[in-house]
Amino acid sequence: MPNCPRPTAAALAAICLLFAGQTLAVDYCVGTIPELRQALNDAEADGLDSVVRMRAGVYTISADVEYDTRPSEFFLNPGAVSLRGGYNLDCSAETGKSEITSSNDSDVILSSTSGSIDVRSLSFIGADLFLDDERAGECGTVRTFALDRVFVSNALVNLTAECNKVYVSNSLFNTGVPRFGNYDELSLRLDFDNPLVVGAHEATLVNVTIRNGTLGTSQNRPARVAIYNSIFENDAASGEILNFGCELRIFNSRYVFLENVGDGSLVLSANNTTANPSLNAASVPNAGSPVIDAGLTSVPGGLGPEDVYRQDRVKGARVDMGAAESPFDLNGI
Repeated sequence: MPNCPRPTAAALAAICLLFAGQTLAVDYCVGTIPELRQALNDAEADGLDSVVRMRAGVYTISADVEYDTRPSEFFLNPGAVSLRGGYNLDCSAETGKSEITSSNDSDVILSSTSGSIDVRSLSFIGADLFLDDERAGECGTVRTFALDRVFVSNALVNLTAECNKVYVSNSLFNTGVPRFGNYDELSLRLDFDNPLVVGAHEATLVNVTIRNGTLGTSQNRPARVAIYNSIFENDAASGEILNFGCELRIFNSRYVFLENVGDGSLVLSANNTTANPSLNAASVPNAGSPVIDAGLTSVPGGLGPEDVYRQDRVKGARVDMGAAESPFDLNGI
């Protein structure tokens, strides 16, 4: 596969066609909000898998930023889209971080029923993120919603997966203040609402931290949610996991408060703890924390090489619980 050069002009999005058999991909490099909007608009109609790389910096949005392929899907297959942050000037390497903030409760909304969507190495500060595959009929080919190394502060992430599978890894959600488990004030919400889907909906969370917030799950058809190596800590002394009707499987994780509503149930549980995780202000485990080296190494999808802060994912004998890996081992060294 040939390397594709990217222009270095800051005002232009870099577009590069890559041939892989019969598959084409389009690569956009953006550094401003107008460029981001244009890249997402172009990705809706390019008919190809698209990667939108954002240069490191702060992007303050005053209106919703949207990607929505549904109006054109009856005559065009738009492919998948990947939104990634933290890149240098020519988007050849991750060197910093990209923050999306909002001055007026604006959101980032990514919608598709025909292609997978993934978001990587981005921070959302007061700007909600919505991923949606809402459709009126039965599911066709099952796609994926994926989040990896996503940092969320004082914002909601809502994944409405009527047909798609969900995978969230190495991601940190922190509201900053305790929340009491109101379903309208969640940190991470997973909605599985298509009664026509064949089989069960599936979601997997690996090395996720939700601090002073709540994971909420809701379903209109059997849904399985598997959680590995994750930390749920809420100073409100309630509302860490709010489960409406899903089957939960929780392994090697820290939580205290789990509320099952309706048909919701915890069907499998192993090696979990209710101990204080002893996290610092950045949600990194302190020396002596019981979550250090307490995770599972073999997890669906693998661990990945980096934590939410782009540090090595495994530094001790085993992976830690949570989104951030501690610099200390079990001996505090």
